[in-house]
Amino acid sequence: MSKLSVSDKKNWVFDLDNTIYPAENDIFVEMNDKICLYIMDLLKIDNEGLFKFKKKYFKDYGTTLDVLIKNYNVDPIDFLNRVHDLDYSVIKYNKDLKNILQKAPNEKYIHTNGIKSHCDKVLDKLEISNLFNDCFDIIEANFIAKPQQKNYDIMQNRFNIDFKNTVFFEDMAKNLVVPKKMGMTTVWIYTEQTKHQYDEYKDYIDYAIDDLVKFLSF
Repeated sequence: MSKLSVSDKKNWVFDLDNTIYPAENDIFVEMNDKICLYIMDLLKIDNEGLFKFKKKYFKDYGTTLDVLIKNYNVDPIDFLNRVHDLDYSVIKYNKDLKNILQKAPNEKYIHTNGIKSHCDKVLDKLEISNLFNDCFDIIEANFIAKPQQKNYDIMQNRFNIDFKNTVFFEDMAKNLVVPKKMGMTTVWIYTEQTKHQYDEYKDYIDYAIDDLVKFLSF
């Protein structure tokens, strides 16, 4: 596996869920379950209705929140607070990750479609909160989620960073299209369940990896 030198780019921007911690921690599974229950309760539908809901909206919207705001007049703060009421005990401290981030002189940021309080709790569990300059969340993005161009524009202004001097780490391949077009170096973290996406997005992926710690080890 090719490695990324810490001297290559000044800024490292990380997605949060299934990126700064591995997907096997399963907290995103719990979040997804809460999202499904929220939709079913809101629309008074069963599992079959939920399947139809996803089929209807999945391709045309970046996130469930986007669907609910535009089509169902949902209070975004209520939705976000409810789906981020999670069991953070499943997030496991990673000494190697902490050591790498401590040694790396790069400016480090979190860019998430979640909320800052969720980011804070995750980073606290990993004991790396003090290693990041800032977190940009969906509320600061005016509820405009990745992969929409406007989200990245607002993030760039918020962090005041040069995208051509930035590495972007993300587990969702579709979220790398805009960063690559904007000049960022892109790193895709895949799993057995997602690696089939590579062929569709390979033109926007500089590095495809399955282990963040191994990739960043130096």
